[in-house]
Amino acid sequence: MNAELITHLLKKEIEKATGCTEIGSIAMAASRATSALGSRPEKIEVVVSPNFYKNAANVGVPGTQLRGIKISAALGCLLPAQNPGLNVLDAIDDALISQAQPYLSNGQIKVSVQNDRDPVYVKVCAWNTTDKTSAEIVHEHSFVAQVTRNDTVLVSNEFDEVREDSSETLLKQLGIQELVEFIQQMNPSDLKFLVEAAKTNYEAALVGLNHPDMRFGPALYKSSNNLPQPYSAIHQVQALTGAASEARMKGLKVPIMTITGSGNHGITNFLGTYVFAMQTGADDATLARALAISSMMTVYIKSFTSRLTAYCGCAVAPAAGIAAAGVYLLGGKFDDMVHAIQSVIGTFSGMLCDGAKESCAYKVATVAGSAVQFAHMAMDGAYLSSGNGILGKTIEESFENLGLLNNPGMKETEQIVIQMIEKNLQAT
Repeated sequence: MNAELITHLLKKEIEKATGCTEIGSIAMAASRATSALGSRPEKIEVVVSPNFYKNAANVGVPGTQLRGIKISAALGCLLPAQNPGLNVLDAIDDALISQAQPYLSNGQIKVSVQNDRDPVYVKVCAWNTTDKTSAEIVHEHSFVAQVTRNDTVLVSNEFDEVREDSSETLLKQLGIQELVEFIQQMNPSDLKFLVEAAKTNYEAALVGLNHPDMRFGPALYKSSNNLPQPYSAIHQVQALTGAASEARMKGLKVPIMTITGSGNHGITNFLGTYVFAMQTGADDATLARALAISSMMTVYIKSFTSRLTAYCGCAVAPAAGIAAAGVYLLGGKFDDMVHAIQSVIGTFSGMLCDGAKESCAYKVATVAGSAVQFAHMAMDGAYLSSGNGILGKTIEESFENLGLLNNPGMKETEQIVIQMIEKNLQAT
């Protein structure tokens, strides 16, 4: 184990995105398909996995006051950059929004859901009078697996499963305790990129706190004033994570540093730990290492559960990360981290993911604040013991149980949730 390995494992999971990562992926795929077509398409088809549909169907699209998959695809077609990333929607302006409207009003965009796909899956097909192109994103939100024009494959990228599997295997071979203890000895200068990520998400929170259309974050922030510790820390974490998530979910144009493909994970992980560290008066070195502990815990847990889940991923992975980092900030040991993490998993593992939208902010704030509280409680000897409910005898067994809970455990539940989302969308 070395610092270079740790930073590699973390950096490859962190990316900047504007708006929900699923709509960013859809716009990115539409942009690539349009670029291959060479002209604006006359017809577009978007095919997504159930997980992707759930998160993209009703979330705000940055800078548009509109929601969902169709407008994301339409805007992507108007931004045919050669190699767009998840921040492709940064370039949206009023002129582009106006140009996208005919795609919506004329029924030029069709959306379908395909079951039995990788949880991260989107394919955009685009037609003009003579040609058809497609762009397919699989496995990771910005991994373009294939681009075609008619029967010709223009781009074909094999997902490096050997590398990915070896990374996950390496994490598990090293063990989470060894990783955490190594991070505590790392040079903080190697972890500055995590501090910068946290500051980016803090700026998003400030936008959410001060925008006149935001309600949840400002209300939480108002109620957190003049509280003694640890209540001040708990409420400040809730207010700022809630504000950043609300701004993102409602479609404000705020860049977010994501982790494991999720902006709300990034908000929970980076911002929750950052605010808690500020509340404890942590120095720069302690802050950097706390962010590394939280981020590594998030990545480690997601290696068991998959990137998109039937339950709220924020409630278990980055919330567990905050709990572990919180114990570190409070001077605790690894056993105390385990106790705080088990309390997070035992409390929130069944929280449904019903798609990306404003209620995500309420969930993010709740789990982030509770993670801080569980860190304090673990230090006082109050925690859920191993073997309670789905909690394993070891922390790794709990992570394995989270994977089983998602798949196959909640697959039927997820289908029912999607039906409910579709019913609501049809009624609007």
